[in-house]
Amino acid sequence: MFRKLYYLIPVAVATCLAVSASAGTVTYNWVGAGGGGDGTSWSDGGNWLNGVPPQVTDAYQTYIGFSGDVGTTIVMSPGDGAYCSDSLFGPEWGETLTLNSASLYAGFALFPMGDAVNPVTINLNGNSTVTAGDTFSLGCAWWFAGGPYVTVNVNDNSTASANRSEEHTSELQSLRH
Repeated sequence: MFRKLYYLIPVAVATCLAVSASAGTVTYNWVGAGGGGDGTSWSDGGNWLNGVPPQVTDAYQTYIGFSGDVGTTIVMSPGDGAYCSDSLFGPEWGETLTLNSASLYAGFALFPMGDAVNPVTINLNGNSTVTAGDTFSLGCAWWFAGGPYVTVNVNDNSTASANRSEEHTSELQSLRH
């Protein structure tokens, strides 16, 4: 009887791997205009290393802010959305992320990060939502001194939420228009 069970072990392992592989395993990296995109539109595949923007159901981690596009405004338009099963890193180093009737979800955390020279801004407009399953770390600078400089503007019935929020010299503004 035990000998027959050994034959089931590879089947069980393969099944587990197939299920976990479909549950958000793609990592997306913003490259901005350097990738042939317009440098600002979230939905422009040319702005992403993979050639496509993060999909609503398959992202594991998403990185924006590592492209050297200091001062760039990244815009999520109505209908744009991203679901990251783990974390979203950015915007970073002088970037602005503007959501216009769009949604962003991170299963674990959101990590925007700026500094005194290159502060970061997140604008939520027109019923946009930003949700973190655990932490919305507003520039929590555990790896360098002098951070974080993140401003979040919440407008027009938009929401930003997390089970936990870490704020370190950051500014969270609730603006209703």
